[in-house]
Amino acid sequence: MMGLGFSFNGIHTSSMDLGARSVKRPLLPNAKVKRLEVLGASGMFDFPDSEYESREIVMKVTFMGKGAWPTNFNDMREKARLIANWLAQDDFCRLIMDDEPDKYYLAKVTNELDMETFYETGIVEIQFDCQPFALSIEEEVFTYESPLESGLPWFVNPGTRAITPGSPIGSKSIVRIEGSWTQLGFNSNWHDGKEGSNIFTNTPGSGVLEIDNIEMTITLNGDNWFEEFFNGEYGAIDRLFRILPGNNYILVWDRGTQEPLNVTISYIPLWY
Repeated sequence: MMGLGFSFNGIHTSSMDLGARSVKRPLLPNAKVKRLEVLGASGMFDFPDSEYESREIVMKVTFMGKGAWPTNFNDMREKARLIANWLAQDDFCRLIMDDEPDKYYLAKVTNELDMETFYETGIVEIQFDCQPFALSIEEEVFTYESPLESGLPWFVNPGTRAITPGSPIGSKSIVRIEGSWTQLGFNSNWHDGKEGSNIFTNTPGSGVLEIDNIEMTITLNGDNWFEEFFNGEYGAIDRLFRILPGNNYILVWDRGTQEPLNVTISYIPLWY
């Protein structure tokens, strides 16, 4: 039954007079397996890795237009060219399934479309090569004035995938800090046995400090502040503000005056 539609590059199947159903939508993308077989020993060494290959989604579509099915090859060719123009995109575009309207995949069509079969049977399969994780349509935003004595503020990431500097294209994680400070102290996600990060910088500043955890950039009032930020006792950019599935804790304070700072965290959740 062709009951599931989808939107690709902002155009829905219904507007193309097409119905669709899922043929292949894997629950997980394929993991990048790293193993080593050793002579003289049974089995193999396995190197755990949390990275994944691209995800393949295959949809089957059929003509669902009002009125009669195109009765000649020329009409069918015209319809096929409209579909091809819709699907032939140079860049990754948003693919949104009707049964998950709050998420999208970044996808491209890479296989050829058999329009002869489409003309004969009215059905054709479309293969989308996608980035491995689904992304949230809506950006999550969490704003607070950092408390110092009442415990760590926390927010919940509804996704199932950690957001780190190694996250795929399309993901986002930005921390904005407003105020003035003599020294900055950061503590994030040291809780419940999870590995977090402590970062201290001795450089004073004021205004808006923006830390992009994906693009690996740090700016103060729009100017590059990367080196100044890591002018401190300890810094680990590869662990900077990782956003984990579930509860996340973060504390930002002026170590010189012990005054709280306004902090806004915005990010796009990721799902397997």
